[in-house]
Amino acid sequence: VCGGSAAAAPRPVATEGPDVAVVRGIGLMSPITGLGIEDLVDRSLGYVPRDMVRDGLPNFGAVRDDWLGLPRPHKGLDIYGDKLSIQAAAAGIVAGAGVAEKAGGWVKIGHGSGVETVYVHVAKISVRTGDRVAKGQRIAVVSGASGNAVEPQLHFEIKLDGESVDPVPYLFEAAPVGVQRKITSANQRLESLKKERAALVRRGVE
Repeated sequence: VCGGSAAAAPRPVATEGPDVAVVRGIGLMSPITGLGIEDLVDRSLGYVPRDMVRDGLPNFGAVRDDWLGLPRPHKGLDIYGDKLSIQAAAAGIVAGAGVAEKAGGWVKIGHGSGVETVYVHVAKISVRTGDRVAKGQRIAVVSGASGNAVEPQLHFEIKLDGESVDPVPYLFEAAPVGVQRKITSANQRLESLKKERAALVRRGVE
């Protein structure tokens, strides 16, 4: 993703909250204010998009076709909901922020040790490139569908040394047993939905 600058940022204000993942020793909070690990799983892996063909499935690696264009792998985790307050998952420096055609509003934050987080399909961005942000600091909101998203959602990515990685194994490792079971069940359900979506795509093309 790429884009221009955003509005001036407020001074960093730390917010206490439980970590939902640990990546290279860096604790990450939920990227959505007030959304714990269980609700995060329900709104992502446990959610069925209203238009599976155009919006794809929410998990990392799911096939996206840019609305029946060129297939590409999904590089993050989609968390569905509107009027969401988006927060920095960990302290760091804003590596980029702006607006792009497919991404809509986006923010990328570097946290050190080669770890970055990316927040896509957002609006009302309140930080700009070079800003220092505190863990839990509000950086944007989800307000309607942005970019090529079909419905309101946050596309959340974790990058290691510049490469996107699946956030779910990190969430799974930090989750309580009950939530681990929910993640396993949701992943199994997504396998069935993947086949259902593929059949819908074939019928649409034919």
